[in-house]
Amino acid sequence: MSIQARGGNEYFITFTDDYSRFGYVYLMRHNSDAFDMFKAFKAEVENQLEKHIKVLRSDRDREYLSSEFQ
Repeated sequence: MSIQARGGNEYFITFTDDYSRFGYVYLMRHNSDAFDMFKAFKAEVENQLEKHIKVLRSDRDREYLSSEFQ
């Protein structure tokens, strides 16, 4: 059984800033939206902090192993 959140989203992705330990959560309709959510996260963080992301660590799930993330 699939449960949908508001807006028809069924999945979520989280990002954590290692320095501040601040967490970000993004809702997604499809697992394949992971790269688009990373781009949104990257833009938000770099705009707010005026710093660039140097390292991305993941659980090596298939969404992170796609050619887009390489």
